[in-house]
Amino acid sequence: MKNIFLLLLLFVPLAKAAPFLVSDPWAAEDVQPLQCVYTDPLESSPVIVDVSHDGQGLAYCRFDLATVKRSKHTILVWATNAGGDSEKVPFVFDVSIPNAPVGLRIVK
Repeated sequence: MKNIFLLLLLFVPLAKAAPFLVSDPWAAEDVQPLQCVYTDPLESSPVIVDVSHDGQGLAYCRFDLATVKRSKHTILVWATNAGGDSEKVPFVFDVSIPNAPVGLRIVK
């Protein structure tokens, strides 16, 4: 039993939530954002996250959408830093569930 527990601990870091909404990274010479924000009419308050950084240290937006409600979403996304907010950019996506399986049968 102890070995099974240790094996499970090895796989925990491999577990990741999905899906994610990500942006392209900002160019190194551009003014860098500190946070990314989106508003969704289906949510009660804005979602604010600190920027993520890629392997080269470039900032980009990364939102975890795992808890987003099933529905069609039209959100506004922007970046912010101490100087203020960027332009708000619209983004539309649909969180839906698959169709039910069809043609179910038992085979030998």
